[in-house]
Amino acid sequence: MIDRPSQSSPSAVWCLAAMLLALPAAWLAVEFPAYRGEWRAGLAAYLVILLAATAALVCFPRRWEGRTGWLLIAMWALALRLCFLPYPVSDDMNRSLWEGGLVAAGENPYLAPALDERWQAWHDDRWQGMNHRDKTTIYPPGTLWLFAGLHVLTDSETGFKTAFLLADWAGVLVLMSLLRGAGLSIRWALLYAGHPLLLFAFAGEGHHDSTMNLALLGMFWCLQRKRLGMAWLLLGLAVQMKWMAGLALPWLWFASLRGAGDGGAAGGGALALAWVRGNRRAWGGLALFALVQAGPALPFAGGLTEMARGFMHFASEMAFNGPVHHLLRQALDNQIRLAAWICAGLFGLWMPYLLWRWRDRDEGVLLAFGGLWLLSPTIHFWYLTWLIGPMCRWFHPAWWVLWAGSGLSMVGYSVAAAGGGWVQPFWAHALQWYPFALLFVVWMVRAELGSRWRRRRGAAVDRPADIRGPRWSVVIPVLNDRAMVAANAANWAQWNRDGGEVLVVDGGSRDGSADAARGAGFRVLTAHPGRGLQIAAGVEAARGGWVLVLHADARMDPGTRERLDQLVRAHPHAVGGAVGQRFEPCQGLLWGVEWLNHAKAGLVGESFGDQGQFFRRDWLRANGGFPELPLMEDVELSARVRGSGEAPVYLWGGLTVSARSWMKEGLGRRFLRVIRLVLIYRWDRLRGRTGARDYYTMYYGRQPAGGRDEGGAAGGRRDG
Repeated sequence: MIDRPSQSSPSAVWCLAAMLLALPAAWLAVEFPAYRGEWRAGLAAYLVILLAATAALVCFPRRWEGRTGWLLIAMWALALRLCFLPYPVSDDMNRSLWEGGLVAAGENPYLAPALDERWQAWHDDRWQGMNHRDKTTIYPPGTLWLFAGLHVLTDSETGFKTAFLLADWAGVLVLMSLLRGAGLSIRWALLYAGHPLLLFAFAGEGHHDSTMNLALLGMFWCLQRKRLGMAWLLLGLAVQMKWMAGLALPWLWFASLRGAGDGGAAGGGALALAWVRGNRRAWGGLALFALVQAGPALPFAGGLTEMARGFMHFASEMAFNGPVHHLLRQALDNQIRLAAWICAGLFGLWMPYLLWRWRDRDEGVLLAFGGLWLLSPTIHFWYLTWLIGPMCRWFHPAWWVLWAGSGLSMVGYSVAAAGGGWVQPFWAHALQWYPFALLFVVWMVRAELGSRWRRRRGAAVDRPADIRGPRWSVVIPVLNDRAMVAANAANWAQWNRDGGEVLVVDGGSRDGSADAARGAGFRVLTAHPGRGLQIAAGVEAARGGWVLVLHADARMDPGTRERLDQLVRAHPHAVGGAVGQRFEPCQGLLWGVEWLNHAKAGLVGESFGDQGQFFRRDWLRANGGFPELPLMEDVELSARVRGSGEAPVYLWGGLTVSARSWMKEGLGRRFLRVIRLVLIYRWDRLRGRTGARDYYTMYYGRQPAGGRDEGGAAGGRRDG
């Protein structure tokens, strides 16, 4: 899928430039580590790497979606991680090395804290550098066996770090395969490949959470390919790396269940037996999971009670940077345990709510971890790496805000380095957590509204026709566009197969646009002029389950329809999104407009009409229908899709549109006029006063020819 000849496109150049920019930022982070009090340099390096990864994501050329992109992303990810190898390790590394040696010697670290006299012979330099020597280890048994195995292979910090680095790098490869299977661009893997949280945590400080991340990504990969047995095995391994991976267990259970069929007149006992028999794979998976938990734990059975006691102590007596817990501590006169129990109670309510509302949604796992991050008493920055991979697949702006703010964790390191203890200053804590918490709550409210809509619509939302292959209606508004219709008719005709249809809605053309469309075999309707009014008329007459809106000067690139079909099948709950466009001809600052449009649609979910907006027709009808506005209909539609609770999906390109209006009017003038009008509309929408202005006249300086029916209705519609 070549988007344009390489010699004429600066996308590749800018993408490579952004990726290369991350390398000197990595050097800056290594030379001035936060552990030595250099939090400003560390934070600057963090933000530069994150922005470089985001810029590379936006500029990533579509022609690199194949083997070239895979190789480039994989090599860049490896290079960045190798740059961080000299970074000073965390004191957790000393515990990993010490406990690995202990287990390799046949000892049980769960029996007593590291300070206990029974470990007197093991009080070496690594023991001296350990943290929390007065507490029993709370790592799962599988982690201790991992440390022991690494101890046998290489008893060194570099060896341990290299193993964790390679696990993290392997996660990049698995994520690219996940994205491909979901019909998404592999460009999203750039956020994982160049994510500063991962670089600092694994290649830098040497935390072993990368092994859990790899197992979780593998679980999602197996679920995508219906390999449930392997999914259960990998989840079991993930829990053996970090206990918190168990939060994904309920959703894996739901994914393994199948209905018991039509019970007919059978009694309750027969139905129950049929349900159990029909779900052997779920019970078998759960048994495999239990086996993976029991096997590594048996040799440590004598110390598991002490381990559980240590875990409870960690959860209730220690606190650092937990957002809700921090506020409760302030309100409760620093009563850490009471605040921890309140947070535990809130989380105890949060999980049943998610299991009730999000039984069949992958996002349920993300929401579970989001609640954990907000309610946990202690949140070190590497905890936030746990689901970066799945977050890239189900992107929401809340995650980017969380990632950006997490660099402020380095302020806490600097305070500790200066002898002030593990304390995050309030300003850093607030900037890190409060914007994310606000966006998280907004997301939850919107998601709840979307969940109610799906329950109201019932099975019609995921009807079999949508799963086999969605049927499309393409709506194209025209007004004196005969030349465009003639030029693009053959390209549009591909949508007339497989039950699809093309509807051309004429707004009163005087150049024969309607006749040209009829001659091409398209359905033709007439409506009052004004793009939004014409589109509304077409949507009302459409018969497809999905509707794609094209402007008259747009044509589809080869393979775009197949990519759209794959995208909506892979996201059965999606309600809308956009394709993405490139301008032709494209020169000067118009490249910047393209990239800004990509960034808005891909990262924020805001798209314009010339980007090829599409939506589920039954969702739109249940939510007021298409916005009947002569202008700004695309901004309003985009806002409604984002407010549905389902993240808009984006194809990152597939349309070629004419740049004639931009070139004719002047790029700077057109750009400023669009931005001004969008800002005015959003301000009016926020105040509920969008009917107080005539946006069409504000933009074009005249009324739409033919006027409008009272109330803005698109009257006068008829088939041609």
